[in-house]
Amino acid sequence: MKCLLCKNTEFDQIAHSLRGGELINVKKCLKCGHVQLYPLPTEKEIQERYETAAVSIPQSEKKRLSDKEVFSLRDTIYNADLVSSLIPKGATVLDYGCGYGFFLKEMKKRKYNISGVDISTIRTAVAKKNASKIEIKQNLTDLSQKSFDCITAFHVLEHVRDPIGLLITLKSYLKPGGRLIIEVPNLDDHLISLVPEYKDFYWKIEHLSYFNAKTLAYCVRKAGLKLQKTFYYQRWDIFNLMNWVLRRAPQPPAEVVYFAERPKLISWLQNHYKEYLSKNKTADAVFMVIKS
Repeated sequence: MKCLLCKNTEFDQIAHSLRGGELINVKKCLKCGHVQLYPLPTEKEIQERYETAAVSIPQSEKKRLSDKEVFSLRDTIYNADLVSSLIPKGATVLDYGCGYGFFLKEMKKRKYNISGVDISTIRTAVAKKNASKIEIKQNLTDLSQKSFDCITAFHVLEHVRDPIGLLITLKSYLKPGGRLIIEVPNLDDHLISLVPEYKDFYWKIEHLSYFNAKTLAYCVRKAGLKLQKTFYYQRWDIFNLMNWVLRRAPQPPAEVVYFAERPKLISWLQNHYKEYLSKNKTADAVFMVIKS
């Protein structure tokens, strides 16, 4: 096997199985520190698993889609605020990996010229209904717009076999001086070292790569891009922390939606928790703002 980033062939073993008991190895490159699965699923297997996950929220089940949107709202607003702070209204923005279209809808509301790409047939169909009159395609080459002021890729790089190659491709769709904003799960997430059951749960077949700021910055440099800013954000709230500490298991979906619908519940404690983790670089997500 070869490292997806530096092509080194020497690794440490991190885990022998994934969430759900699948017997796939998790290995750490001894040269660059990148963590990845072995063996890697094929492109066809990646597509099939992505579609299977999308089937869990079919177009006909409006309540489940609504719950997903409620749960995602805080993150959607955070992402939209971030882009709005960097790019003026009316600018062209591409959301690569647009999913069900929640971010697209929010950016359109804010008067941005927004487009979306997602490889999932099911997700693009839902997104087109959820975010009407927005160009949404399954392939970059099918877009009528060929260059953008800003491209976002929220939780995308961990899913692909060639993360550096994807960054190079996205770079080719940026206007001169344009910005690329990427987000991935943070391998330095504090819960990994705090709760053994969470660590076992963390490795999953859909995530081929596991980045921290160091290995993500390595990708950016290898793609010929300029890193402008790195920062951290805690997406899961303190109720999720307490759930893992007390139950040693994932938070039930009904509870996730319940707390998402009540964002002001002990908000002072939530804010302190999230700010503490972000400051200490152990939040569950890492962002990078990149210039072409």
